[in-house]
Amino acid sequence: MVRADDDDRRGLLVLVDALARIPSLADRAGRNLVIRMMSAELRETLMVEEHQAAIGHLFNLAEACLSSPERLAALIRVVSRFEPDSGAMAELRRVVAGLTPLDLFPTHERARLFTLPAGVVVPDIADIYRVVAGPTAPSLYGPTTYTEVFRVLETLNAGADGVPRPLVFVEHIAARVRTELAIELHRWTESQAVSMGLLPELTAVRDSLRPERAQPPTKPGSPAYLVLHLDRYAPTGDRYRLSYWWQRGGPTLWPPTHGEDAVGTLDEVREQVASLLEKEVHGDGHEETPDELNGGDAPEEAEEAEPEDTARPQDPAQDVETSTNRLPRTQGGTTDGARAKRSLSRPLRMGFVVDIVGYSGRTWRLRDVAQRRVSELADAVVDHLGLDAAAVDLQGTGDGVPAFLPAESDVSRVLSRLLPTWRDLLREDNALYTDRLRLRMAVTLGPVAPGPLGFAGDSATTLGRLVDSEVLRTEATASAEVDLVVLVSDTLHSLVVDPSDTAFTRHPVEVKGYRADAWLWVGRPPTG
Repeated sequence: MVRADDDDRRGLLVLVDALARIPSLADRAGRNLVIRMMSAELRETLMVEEHQAAIGHLFNLAEACLSSPERLAALIRVVSRFEPDSGAMAELRRVVAGLTPLDLFPTHERARLFTLPAGVVVPDIADIYRVVAGPTAPSLYGPTTYTEVFRVLETLNAGADGVPRPLVFVEHIAARVRTELAIELHRWTESQAVSMGLLPELTAVRDSLRPERAQPPTKPGSPAYLVLHLDRYAPTGDRYRLSYWWQRGGPTLWPPTHGEDAVGTLDEVREQVASLLEKEVHGDGHEETPDELNGGDAPEEAEEAEPEDTARPQDPAQDVETSTNRLPRTQGGTTDGARAKRSLSRPLRMGFVVDIVGYSGRTWRLRDVAQRRVSELADAVVDHLGLDAAAVDLQGTGDGVPAFLPAESDVSRVLSRLLPTWRDLLREDNALYTDRLRLRMAVTLGPVAPGPLGFAGDSATTLGRLVDSEVLRTEATASAEVDLVVLVSDTLHSLVVDPSDTAFTRHPVEVKGYRADAWLWVGRPPTG
């Protein structure tokens, strides 16, 4: 964290002097433009009070920048675009370098870490923060994310064992996610601990978080906790996904165990809840296998299970990945054991949906032609991106096309080409027809799988909410000269888009109970 002692006051004045030598900051318009560009890079509103005197305005800007290393770095990046090689810029870089402490973790290592838990939600993340940060740590306000908590913890001193609090936080996360992700998170923390000479201390932290250490055997009559989550599973609304977490003993340590998800009708869910209450709360203390929870007998020998990458989505930015078991369907007093053991694979995939503007106002013949054109455009886009068409799931919706790309796709490369490819191919297609097509488009990343009546997963819901949002509809009306307007989910944008890319603008989206930020991209033809 930037130093906050008496030397800081002198550092502040030195920074003000360096800013005063920058020609592009000499007038108020230039200063305000820099502040707006920094806000876009930082994804936060930089509050800088204006002043009638230029030096006063620069003082307020410098004071705001000194509150965090990220702001100082953003200041250099933005101002260097106006003053790339000037002597004043070189002096500003020297001053800022002297005011910025060394990062606790290298930038590329932090970036690698943030990509690992993409699409993972930890329901008790705020509780984990309070445990890791300690009682005197700053409070979190409102919903938070994995990366936000990590950055806050970077500003705090290490605990008595010397282990940086962000590493402890990652270890807590690793104790709550699927095995494959936990291994990757452990490798990351170990590499950082080795470089700091803190591997034994980190190992002690990890051992303290093991279930057998965190939850010692409890005596009969001890408290038990069962947390249930229910959400709709199918578009028809007649099936539900039940997720649960359980813990026995007092909540002094709160690492509840995530049980197996299950899917079934509402009546079957009720039976499952009753079974969980009996087995988890009043049971004999052992952890039931999925077969036991689904009404079957525990196998004498555990069969080798195929690896799964399944998930229970909760939020478009994040979800806890778990395996999914179907609840037994009883027909004529018998249980369909085969169906009870089936599971649904839901890997992280990048998806998009396009929707035709003004579709309902067309004649039926024009609608038919428009559907065909959009379908052919979608195929052409996939081909231009060099993706395996057989691995792309496309489903027509009449006036649009939702699609999910292969799980192994390089999302950074694909997104950078996806939007301009749609724009260019749509423009070429419109040149061939008198009926001009205009499209609204949404793009996201998350767990999903094709289902019998559509895509299964909150990612598909996110696409529907974004493409139907007032933000996108308003932009489509305001930019009538443009053929394509796009909203990219905050989850995808934060992972693959350079924060300095001004082609995207951030907007809050709220529609049908969905609330999240998204990034608007307007498909104007390239200049030059």
